[in-house]
Amino acid sequence: MIEQMNRYVGIESLIPTVGIFALSLYFYYSRTHKKNYPPGPKGLPVLGCVTQLGEHPSNTLTALSKKYGNVFSIQIGMNNYVILNDYESIHEALLKKNDDFSGRPDVLLLRQMGQGHGIIFRDHGPEWKSQKKFAVACLRELGVGKKRLEDLILAEVNYLAEDIESRGRKAFNSQKLFVKATGNIVCELLLGSRMPYNNETYCRLVDCLDTTFFKKTTTPSVLALIVAPIVRFLPGFRDVYGSFCKDLDKTFEILHELLENHKNNFDDADIRDFVDTFLNQMKSKSNKDPVFKELQIFQLMRELFVAGSVNISVMLRWSILCFANHPEHQEKIKREVDEVIGEGVPSMKHREDMPYTCAFLQEILRHRTLVPLSMPHKTTNDTSFGGYEIPKDTPVLTNLWAVQHDPEHFADPEEFRPDRFLDEDGKFVQDSHVIPFSFGPRYCMGDQMAKIELFLFLTSIVQRFNVIAGSKHHLPSLNDGVFGVVYVPPDFEVRFESR
Repeated sequence: MIEQMNRYVGIESLIPTVGIFALSLYFYYSRTHKKNYPPGPKGLPVLGCVTQLGEHPSNTLTALSKKYGNVFSIQIGMNNYVILNDYESIHEALLKKNDDFSGRPDVLLLRQMGQGHGIIFRDHGPEWKSQKKFAVACLRELGVGKKRLEDLILAEVNYLAEDIESRGRKAFNSQKLFVKATGNIVCELLLGSRMPYNNETYCRLVDCLDTTFFKKTTTPSVLALIVAPIVRFLPGFRDVYGSFCKDLDKTFEILHELLENHKNNFDDADIRDFVDTFLNQMKSKSNKDPVFKELQIFQLMRELFVAGSVNISVMLRWSILCFANHPEHQEKIKREVDEVIGEGVPSMKHREDMPYTCAFLQEILRHRTLVPLSMPHKTTNDTSFGGYEIPKDTPVLTNLWAVQHDPEHFADPEEFRPDRFLDEDGKFVQDSHVIPFSFGPRYCMGDQMAKIELFLFLTSIVQRFNVIAGSKHHLPSLNDGVFGVVYVPPDFEVRFESR
């Protein structure tokens, strides 16, 4: 009797494992037998091809496109992704057929980050449309794209320069400093004021971002957790997932603190900033839109801060690393700064007379592709695409890295060459294949703001400082990088010598 019970208990304990295995086999074989579905490599049950992606998934996917075509499929974890690897297919999907490709897949980490709110992680639909329309209009009203934004950036440049000068000739890692400087532009728009770099609350917020986006030990794992959430049960990933959730909780605690302080000073007769505008909509009796609630403003604050601080600071750091490795680029920009701006105040009106600086920034955005796989999309309908039939709710990845490193469009794409964007007369040429912020309805709405910040921060730094490598023996190459959600430079130190 006891032996029978032991056998029964043993069988009972195996049922969940057998069930998971059977389910994974179902997904595995259903994928390979879909009619007229894009071809692709076969992966393992449960994990798919996640272990084959390597340290640089965009390069791996680009290589696979040589075998399977620019539109192919790949199982990553329990999901079957369709991968778009060239400009033409991405352009067709996100612009010509945007009604079919504007969704967001229901992915665990994206769900946890968005909690069903915000704009970036919210699925396509009326609520997403209304919130994006509100955010774009509000930011425009607050000065994005106008002279006020330039004034905010140039004022912050002075605080940044003061901090750099206080360090003397000592080499240091500028990562957190740049996040704080660019983040303060967002603080001005969101909350109506900047935060001192040593503010305790601000430092905690930056530390949370640092763990998620910049740590070499965690950054690649976060991407894997997004595309294949099942790996969170594996050793190594389990710790990263736990740390990510803790940092997410900390971030929302900080945002709650900032929001409560702001609500205490709210006056509907004096609307000062983005948060005030949102709170005014929440309190308005005439506004019937149910999306205007506290969880939504939390998420909008987080998204805008990440997009406006992490992304821009990363591109500035890539630029600084380039100066340290290849000072000839810094010298050419310095020459333009001296000739066009002199000792005056940098302005966007100077951009037309600084072709090499514009070419340098476009090459940085191309060569060091900010978000190599962009944010995942999802089909919102059954659709015919590229000669294939793609079912509704299929997750889709757009390989922006492949587009911006396409040898058929960019000669020697792995080389950093700003002059590729200068014509015979030395004038800057805008290239439509440089799409760091993607395009279509789900493009990054901060793209205009990012380009203005990059130009003004970079020209202001060159105007005031010479960037010099802290140590040639420990300086990473411009071709190094840590591949995650955002492609970030490794840790490095440089000196900023006053000119």
